[in-house]
Amino acid sequence: MSGVGDYAKFATPEAFEIVAQNIRSVTNQAPNSDEQFANAVLRLVRQIPYVKSSVKYPVEAMVENSGDCDVLSLLAASIMKAGGLDVVLLHYKNLNPSHMNIGVYLPYKPIYRSWWTAPTSFEYKNKTYWMAECTSRGDWKVGDRPELLANVKPSFISLEGAEKSSPGRISSSLDNQLIPSSIDLTVSSDNSIVQSQERFLTFTGEISPIIENEIVTVYIGREGLPLETYESTTDKLGGYSFSWNFTQAGKYSIVTSWSGNSVYAGSDSQKLTVFAGTYEPIYDDYFSEAGGARASAAPFFGFYSQSPKNVLASNVSGAGVLLSGEFMVLSGNDTETAMVELTIPKVERVMYFPRTRGMIRVVISEEQIITQPVDNNQLGFILRQDGEEEYSASVSVLENKQLSQISSLLQESKASYINASDVAENNRWYKIEATLSRNWTSAKIFEMNNTLLKNIAAPESPDSTQMGILMGYPPNSILAFRNLKVSTLDASVQTSTPKQEQYQRGEFSWLGEGVAVSAFLAIGLVAFGYAKRQRKNIQTK
Repeated sequence: MSGVGDYAKFATPEAFEIVAQNIRSVTNQAPNSDEQFANAVLRLVRQIPYVKSSVKYPVEAMVENSGDCDVLSLLAASIMKAGGLDVVLLHYKNLNPSHMNIGVYLPYKPIYRSWWTAPTSFEYKNKTYWMAECTSRGDWKVGDRPELLANVKPSFISLEGAEKSSPGRISSSLDNQLIPSSIDLTVSSDNSIVQSQERFLTFTGEISPIIENEIVTVYIGREGLPLETYESTTDKLGGYSFSWNFTQAGKYSIVTSWSGNSVYAGSDSQKLTVFAGTYEPIYDDYFSEAGGARASAAPFFGFYSQSPKNVLASNVSGAGVLLSGEFMVLSGNDTETAMVELTIPKVERVMYFPRTRGMIRVVISEEQIITQPVDNNQLGFILRQDGEEEYSASVSVLENKQLSQISSLLQESKASYINASDVAENNRWYKIEATLSRNWTSAKIFEMNNTLLKNIAAPESPDSTQMGILMGYPPNSILAFRNLKVSTLDASVQTSTPKQEQYQRGEFSWLGEGVAVSAFLAIGLVAFGYAKRQRKNIQTK
C-alpha cells in the first residue's frame, strides 16, 4: 500500500449486502435499530479468531477464519456500511504496534454500552463517530473503549474510496444451513479464433440449482494488472455465456462465481488460465560467420523470453511421479498451411583481424525478405527423473532447443514419448496419464469414456530419465486443460507390473524446425485467489 488511505480500497460493502439484510431483518424490529444492528455486527465479527496477518479483503477473513485488528475492522465496516450506517476507520498510528477499529455515526449517545464507562466519541467532518472495537478481546459495544486506547487520538480514514461496485455477493441465512451450490466453466471458440488482432473466446457454464436471472460474476486477471470483473445473467436453464477478446500477449486467469442467496451457498468455478502469445515475429538463435559465408535467423511467434511458457511445473520426492489431466484442442476449420513473410534485418559487426591489426566493419548479412510456412505449435507433458527419488513434472510450450534435446534422448533410447496430435480431434476432451518411476514408465491417452486410444509402457531403463506426451497443433488453435494433477507414487505400488501393453518409442515425426505459438488455454488445479491477486495489486502500487 502507498499509505493508510489505501485501507479504504479493501472495504467491500456491496459484497455483504445479503449478510447486512439478514441482520437488519432482526434488529429493525428493536428500538434504536441502528445501534442494535452495529452491535450485532460486532458480535458476528468477534467470532473470527484474532490472528496477526497482513491486510486482506473481508471475504478472505471469513474464508480463512482469521484476521487482526485492521482486517476485522474492514469486515465490520463493510457489513455496517452495507446495512446503511455511516462508518469510518480509526487508525491509531502512535501506538506500538499500531491499532485499528471503527467509528460509527449515531445521532445520539449509545444506549447499550457498558454501564461503568462513559462512551468514547470523535468529531469528524461535523459528525460524532462513536468508537467500536472489533477484536475478540472483549465484549465491546458501540461507544466502549479499551483501556489501551485511553488518551490516544486516531486518524480518520473515510470509506469514500471503498469499492463502488462488487459484482459478487456473500450469501447468508439466519434460519437454515445453506444448501451447497455449484457452477461449472468451459470454453469454446468460433472458426476464426485468430484473425488480425481479434482472438475471441466464449466462456459458458451453468449454475446448480437451475435459477433464472441470477448474476454470474466473471473474474479476469492478468499478471501485473488490476483484476477485471464482468457480469453475465443466467437463462431459464441456469446457463450463462461471456465472450472475451484477448489481444495482448500475457498470462490471464479466469474464474466465474455465483454468490448464492438466502437458501443456497455461493460457489466458484474451476480456474482457467489463458496464455496469449504475440503476433510479431521474434528472432532467436542468430548465428553467422565472418564475410557472410553463413547466416541464419530463426523466426518465432508466441511465447519466448517475454512470455510465460509453463502451464504447470512441479517437483516431487518419492518412488515416482504421476501426471494426469484432460485436454482439448480448439481450432478453426481452416486447414491450409499458414504462410508468413519475415524480414531478416541487415546485420553488421565490427571485427578485429589479427593479421592487419585493424578493426573492420563487416556486413554479416544483407536484409532479406523470406516467405515460409508457420510451423505447428508444440506442447509437452513431460516427466523427468532429476535424482535418486527426485522427479519433476511439467506441461509447457517447447522451444527448438528443448525439442532438439528430446530428439537426441529418443535416438539414444534415454526417453520414451508418444504423439497425441494424431488422435486428438478438435473440440473434444481427452484424458492423459503419464507415470515415471524407478520400475516402470507409461503414458496413456483416453477418450472421456475411458476408452484407451494410445499408450506406451515399459519397464524403466537405467538410462531412461525422461518420458511423456508430445502434442502438435496448428497456429490458429487454442489448447485447453483441466484437472491437471501431479502425484507422488508410493513405493509399495511400484513392485507390481501392469498388464502387458504395446511398447513404442520415439514417435516424434511431427516435430517441426520452427515454433509458432499463437495462444493456448489451460484450466488449472484449484480455484484462483482473486481477492489475493487484487490485494497484491494494491500493495505494490
